[in-house]
Amino acid sequence: MTANNKKIIYYLVFIVLFMNLFLLFLYSINYDVLLFKKSSYLIPIFINIIALILLSTISSGNFLVTLVIIIGLLLLLLLKALFTQLFHPYSYEHVTSPINNKVILTEYRKSLLDGKVSFYRIYQVKFVVFTKQLTKKEIVIDYPYTLDPSQKEIFDYEAPEWRGENTVIFHTIEGPRRFIMD
Repeated sequence: MTANNKKIIYYLVFIVLFMNLFLLFLYSINYDVLLFKKSSYLIPIFINIIALILLSTISSGNFLVTLVIIIGLLLLLLLKALFTQLFHPYSYEHVTSPINNKVILTEYRKSLLDGKVSFYRIYQVKFVVFTKQLTKKEIVIDYPYTLDPSQKEIFDYEAPEWRGENTVIFHTIEGPRRFIMD
C-alpha cells in the first residue's frame, strides 16, 4: 500500500466517522439536519456506502476489517431511519412567524391502512440547516369514521396562532396544541 493510498484511507475514515458521530451527537441533543431529514437520511447512508466501497478497493488487511465493523455499526443506526421513511414517508410544511424571526417545520403523514389516523411532529428550524423537535413524541390524531374532516380541521399546520415571539398554537380536531420555542 502506497503512502498516497494511506492518506486517502485516513481522510475517508475521518470524514465518515466525523459525519456519523456528528449526526449521533445532534440526535442525542434533540437536533437534526434539515437536508438529511427531508431526504430520509439517504445522503449520509450513500456517503457511508461509497466510503465502504472505496475503502475495500484501496486497502487490505486487518485494518480494513476494523474499519468496516466500526462504520458498519454506525451505518446500522442510519438504516433504521431509512426503512421507516422509505415505506411510510413524511410530508413537510414550513410556517414562518408573523415577525419573520421563527420558522416552524411540520412533519406529517396519514395512516397507511385507513387514512383516519394522522401523525405529526413539530420542529423549530434553527440556523437555517438544523431542526429541534418541539414535540416530545409523535402526535397521533385519530378521528371517527363517521366524520370526513378537512386537513385544516384535523391539524391546521398552515395557519397556527402565534402568541408572542416564542409560543405557537396549532388548532386540531382534538383541541389546541401549544408549543414553546427557544
